[in-house]
Amino acid sequence: MEEKFKNVFLTTVKVADNDFFNDKRLDEWKDFITKKAFNICEGIMDLIDISMDINYFISYTHIKEVIRDAVIGMKKIVYGTSHEVETPNAFKIIAYLSYWFMRHKPVSIIYDENVDLDAIELKNPLIELSADEVSWKLKHINEVIAVDIVTSYLFDFNHIVCNKKQCERVVKANIRNLKVGENIINEKLFDFGDFNELRSIMINKLTYYFTYRAIAPKVIEHILEGYTFHPAWGLTGAHWKTEEKNI
Repeated sequence: MEEKFKNVFLTTVKVADNDFFNDKRLDEWKDFITKKAFNICEGIMDLIDISMDINYFISYTHIKEVIRDAVIGMKKIVYGTSHEVETPNAFKIIAYLSYWFMRHKPVSIIYDENVDLDAIELKNPLIELSADEVSWKLKHINEVIAVDIVTSYLFDFNHIVCNKKQCERVVKANIRNLKVGENIINEKLFDFGDFNELRSIMINKLTYYFTYRAIAPKVIEHILEGYTFHPAWGLTGAHWKTEEKNI
């Protein structure tokens, strides 16, 4: 990071240190978030008809603010006690980064006053996303990016751990006999065709929470922990592992 200190209102607070929150790690987080924001924005822009003249702007100043505020928040946990504590694990790190990303909203959608985001024209109307879905993503671009930030930080969705056949085993293991009148029916308690169907619902719910619910870093952290109880896709690291630190 370019600066080790941040002005919080009228107080200067130290951000980077020579320990866990070092410059190299903070730069890695900044680059990761910037790349995710760029990729999501480019992907959405590629769907829109060029005649609409819609673009985006990524504020790198605000992305640095995201990193700084996330670090300050995590430091309160790591250094805010006189006894032995743990350094943040992956869940806590990405929870704080995504929370402050949504607070600072470093991405803006730029368009002329004559452009109606409710009337988006697509390059190819046959794509999976509808014009209404693209319109919604534009209006809530920072939340959409935040979801991609947290999920791609934890999961490698290209590495499928549990395939369709293994999903069927989970379905069969979660069937309950239910009496309806004189008949006994089999009720599926886990009713998904495959884990990618579950993934789609998981991401949609997370997007909803990020957009419409008041949410705190600890809430994001616990949601993400729950997503890894049965990792149907490869994890990007040993997320549950933490290192003890003597303060």
